[in-house]
Amino acid sequence: WCFVDAGPRGIPGAIGVHGHNDVTSFELSMCGESVIVDSGMYSYSGSPKISFEMKSTFGHNLLIVDGEEISTTPFDLWVIGDEAKPMVLKKEFSKDYSVLEVGHLGYERLEKPIKVRRVFSVKKDTLEICDSAEGAQRDLRQLEIRLHTQLEPSIQGKDIILKGMNHTFRVSCPDNEFMPFFEETYLAESYGKMRNSGYVFGWRGNKCEMPWSGKYLFQVEGK
Repeated sequence: WCFVDAGPRGIPGAIGVHGHNDVTSFELSMCGESVIVDSGMYSYSGSPKISFEMKSTFGHNLLIVDGEEISTTPFDLWVIGDEAKPMVLKKEFSKDYSVLEVGHLGYERLEKPIKVRRVFSVKKDTLEICDSAEGAQRDLRQLEIRLHTQLEPSIQGKDIILKGMNHTFRVSCPDNEFMPFFEETYLAESYGKMRNSGYVFGWRGNKCEMPWSGKYLFQVEGK
């Protein structure tokens, strides 16, 4: 299964209370294993710094432009800006093939506005994601695709290999100019309980000309 967040932030009318900065983020399970997760929430008031990081854009699975949060986030445990208004642009669901296209308006607040879109295509044992960014000017931007996992990652060429308990998963590189990375991070198993280990991985492109788009594929090795 694949779960996509394309809804409004937090409690309606409550300045983002109990919301995270995660519009268009997703979680993914394949072959009974959790492949992509978000960072969860360890504690709100017990550790404000960790709380802020976990609810931020960087604690979720998103395309990030120029190192910016998708909505403004004053250092407040409860407040998130309302710039990243969600959009559901297309949805088609069937037994054999499903497509969901979503987006948000968060980066249109920047001095040089950017439109971002994300298309999910599910077929059998594969998930394809196409991320895109488009601006009025053909300027160069820094782009980062940032994903979280509890599986052990490694880099093979420019692809990412995720080793699970019973399966190995390959995530293909979305752009030849992008460089893969992974690093340890903290993930909350549940409120008040931190996992022993977790990773953030993905790809970075430092000089990406607009418009840009890139596709990456999740698949089970050997299938």
